[in-house]
Amino acid sequence: MKKMNDNQPVTRGEFKTEMESVRSDIINAVNFSMKIETDAIKQDMMTKTDKQEILSRFDAFAQRSEDHDNKVLFHHRRITDLETKAADHETRLTRLESPK
Repeated sequence: MKKMNDNQPVTRGEFKTEMESVRSDIINAVNFSMKIETDAIKQDMMTKTDKQEILSRFDAFAQRSEDHDNKVLFHHRRITDLETKAADHETRLTRLESPK
């Protein structure tokens, strides 16, 4: 807008030109702000690939945990059986060693 004396009224054409300039500046500022926000959202967003990888790793961990639980149960059963056999063996040894 050209420099005018403060006492002179603005013409309709000058006003429209100035408003178009302001409008254009506002649109550019909003677009720039939206682009920055969109880029930040894209950077923080989980993709389908990320989700699938997390779920696959979780499933693998759960399977290893289940396998470990099964091994613990199996070993517990073996130890219990061995304790029973050892006690029986001790009883048999005592009977064999006792004087007749």
